[in-house]
Amino acid sequence: MKKQMTLLFGLSLLTKVVIAGDWTERYVPTRAEWLEYVVKRDITRWTDLWRMRVALNVMVLELRNEVAVVITPANGEGEFTPATCDNYKVIVTESAENTLRQYDWATGVTVEVECV
Repeated sequence: MKKQMTLLFGLSLLTKVVIAGDWTERYVPTRAEWLEYVVKRDITRWTDLWRMRVALNVMVLELRNEVAVVITPANGEGEFTPATCDNYKVIVTESAENTLRQYDWATGVTVEVECV
């Protein structure tokens, strides 16, 4: 059984390397991918300082011209109180809007934040 697991693990690594292809190949993210990355990065700078650890999910909804952010308590943390959720939503919204202001092409993009 141990040999089979080792073989399976080795084959899975090999397929990942084969699929990955040339790591030096140039890749340019789309604007939506870039916004998801920078918005999450900038929000994380704030949330890492909070007493309660949170998990973030950032998604650009292109058809709605919107950045959607979902905040949830990280594993092992308690549930959000309504006051905590409201406070976090304000801070996350301000951070996301500040990030969007840095890009002229993101003018008119709105931010929607929800606590789960």
